[in-house]
Amino acid sequence: MALGLALLVTVQLTFPSALPWAVGGGVAQEASFENPRLEDGVVTWDCVYFGNYPQEDEAGIEMDPIKWRILSIHEDEGYALLLADGNLDARAYHGDAEEVSWEDSDMRQWLNGEFLQRAFSESEQDAIRRIVVGEGYSLAGGEEDADQLFLLSADDAANESYGFFGPSALVSRNTAYVEGRSIDMYAAGEADWWWLRNVTPSESATYVVEDGYVVESDGLIRVYDDFIAVRPALVLDIGSAGPSDGGSFGGASYAGTVSEDVEAEVWPSAMPTATPSPTETVATTTTPSPTENPVLTFRPRPTDRPILTFRPRPTEKPMVTPKPRSTKTPTATPIPSLTPTHAQPRITHLSSPKVLSTRRLAARSIKLRWSKVANASGYEVYMSDKPGKGFKKVLTTKNQSFIRKKLSKNKAYYFKVRAYNNKGRKIVSAFSDVVRAENLSTQRLQNKIVSYRRKYPHGKYWNHVGRRLPQNADSSNYVSNRPCFHAGRLISSTCNRYYCTASNTIGYQCWGYVDKLADMAFGKNSRIRKHRSFAKVKVGDHVRYQGHSIMVIGKGRGFVVATEVNYGNTCQIRWGRTVPKSELSGAAYYTRY
Repeated sequence: MALGLALLVTVQLTFPSALPWAVGGGVAQEASFENPRLEDGVVTWDCVYFGNYPQEDEAGIEMDPIKWRILSIHEDEGYALLLADGNLDARAYHGDAEEVSWEDSDMRQWLNGEFLQRAFSESEQDAIRRIVVGEGYSLAGGEEDADQLFLLSADDAANESYGFFGPSALVSRNTAYVEGRSIDMYAAGEADWWWLRNVTPSESATYVVEDGYVVESDGLIRVYDDFIAVRPALVLDIGSAGPSDGGSFGGASYAGTVSEDVEAEVWPSAMPTATPSPTETVATTTTPSPTENPVLTFRPRPTDRPILTFRPRPTEKPMVTPKPRSTKTPTATPIPSLTPTHAQPRITHLSSPKVLSTRRLAARSIKLRWSKVANASGYEVYMSDKPGKGFKKVLTTKNQSFIRKKLSKNKAYYFKVRAYNNKGRKIVSAFSDVVRAENLSTQRLQNKIVSYRRKYPHGKYWNHVGRRLPQNADSSNYVSNRPCFHAGRLISSTCNRYYCTASNTIGYQCWGYVDKLADMAFGKNSRIRKHRSFAKVKVGDHVRYQGHSIMVIGKGRGFVVATEVNYGNTCQIRWGRTVPKSELSGAAYYTRY
């Protein structure tokens, strides 16, 4: 039977009263398991507990039962398709910036290796069927091609037989453990982005955003981004007896139901296209260059469902013992004390948050991150297009990050953040420092960087020869007419230095020069990411190779054009040197994009 064409099946399952969801002394309880159903605009899934993984413990030490939604029951074939009820982890789909298929991805290896071993006992692992995952699901290929854990595809995420009748049905929330995995993750209990499976090799990612919309290979998120959540799926063998005959349902225990309201929702077929007025001139549509991100579009819901077939169930299977939901001992309710208690002191002061980074996600999107403030209930973000006035509140959130979209290209914006506590009388903190973020096209960014040549002229020297400066002073703004001769890697007292806030490093000579220019171009709070792919190099990137640093100011087929200092070991400033790709073997690339 095809998994995507599952019929509505109701099965009766009897469990002993010792299971955590059962009530009543010594009386067996019945659980009714059904496929997802839509009633009065509300979709409902039955759920089970199966396996254990850190969830409530941010440190990841204490384990909690994993709750799964039943997407499809196939009683005749003896299996059920399950999807994690929420986000269980956060990590990159793949570690390298390259086109990658599901078969070769780090995500596949991690799910079927470290995650599988940590989350499931041996008997539970035996109850998870092995399938071959590709464009669909099948048993084709050998055992080494089979997976026990996998991610849903975009087609799966539009399959109404799984209960996905609208975007709200795909909303998935973080646990405390997921929140702690990265400063970019939203708070526990809040909806966040989660990975889908790439059906064909791609460097761009397929994922679901926090409001439940599916985005496919839009160029905004790459496979190496590590702030996307993981929501695994599996196929559970529900027992040769069949659940309606008293089978074990693969060792899973009943976990109630979950529901989402999808009554007013419509699946989007594409982003709307603006119709120009009669007086406007319509430009000829051209294919974007490789350095530009394509327009983000949503895929329509498919009319054909993928076919899923599985290998025959073995004639003999080991008995799987149902796993209790939890072994925690209930905490007794304390007896009220007769001694009068004192109220907790009221919060009267909050520290101001510190903006940690600004990051250009795409041509019209910027992401802000800020530090956590003790005793804060949430944060207020203000924005203006002027540095000292015109600020308006654009967001109130409990998170420590914010993505602002639909901004104008080639324009600077200014942000500030403050914390608040609304437990009792509302108090607010002082504002953070104002930070500047800019959405520049590649050409405008290149022009901006090249304009720095007026401040740091070609042929001059990036040093402070002839000047007496305090120890550890920022000397990055000085140039001179004389070389600073120094032997080997020794740092001369007249060499310039620069402290980079984003990387928390002090760079001398070539490294400090590149960090200085990058901060001028992208902002001191712009986030830095490291990769090793020449194909991903962009204007403004810092390239570190053979102990030397350069900034990319242009790129061609098989080469980059650079600005740098100290190429001849004399702190001389150079603009326009061509560096072939062959010279950059083993280079590390640091990008602010």
